[in-house]
Amino acid sequence: MIVQSLLLRRHRQRDLPRGPRRYALAHWLKTALPFWLIVACDLTLQNADVLVVSASLGPAEAGMYFAAAKTMGLVLFVHYAVGSAMAPRIAALDARGDRAALSAAMAKATHWIFWPSLAGAGAILLAGIALFDPQFAAACPVMGILALGLVARAALGPADVVLNMLGQGAACARIVLVAAALNVGLSVVLVPVLGLPGAAATTSLALFAAAAGNCALARRRLNVRTTFWDA
Repeated sequence: MIVQSLLLRRHRQRDLPRGPRRYALAHWLKTALPFWLIVACDLTLQNADVLVVSASLGPAEAGMYFAAAKTMGLVLFVHYAVGSAMAPRIAALDARGDRAALSAAMAKATHWIFWPSLAGAGAILLAGIALFDPQFAAACPVMGILALGLVARAALGPADVVLNMLGQGAACARIVLVAAALNVGLSVVLVPVLGLPGAAATTSLALFAAAAGNCALARRRLNVRTTFWDA
């Protein structure tokens, strides 16, 4: 962060003349708050199931579930990587009003999310079955359920990135907040009954619900289609 700040300051001083300074703290906080909420809810979606399993089933089951969930969770990096790379381009194309190029960029991003996520989920699932200790067998269904949820989420594309870049961050935050609350509530109810598969199912359902809500909102408010079958 220090290096990036120094480089940015050097380029800014070279390209922009000095001028009067104005600090819009209230506007900055209003803009930044939805993104903070989204990050907090994402952390909840990724960790609530582990905490509920630990509290309800004990340390051995929590250890197996943690290993399965965090290993399969590597698939999420595909979405984050592609979204981070495409976000500036999406904002720039929208600012220029180039809807054709924006649609093409969305289709490209969706393909770059879906296919690597599908391949990664399959590879991690096979590796988990082949490489983990036999005692880990009880957590193999967890990896399968999570893989289904992550691939289904990937098929809906980077709708969250589109919403955040095009001025709909607050609406996106509300959707993710509902999904996080759904994850916590269903985990508390289903984990004591269904065990580890119940935790995986609630997390997969919550991730898919958030993605589906963002996808529907992007289509309704921005007329942008992000699903794999529309790409």
